[in-house]
Amino acid sequence: MFTSNDFQLFIKFYDIKNNESMCYHYSIGNRYGYSQKVVDLIIDEIEKNHSIILHIKQELLKAKK
Repeated sequence: MFTSNDFQLFIKFYDIKNNESMCYHYSIGNRYGYSQKVVDLIIDEIEKNHSIILHIKQELLKAKK
């Protein structure tokens, strides 16, 4: 199962909000839209490594220290 929390982990880990080809910020409502490239990236990463979510969580925890 892939949750919205998992999606947010990908956004943070890959710094997608700062990649204009993958993300658009709508100033009205302060919302973000994401391109098909994000979906493709997530699918590719999960296919390559079924434990990618755990890996991302571990790497983000290391970065906090």
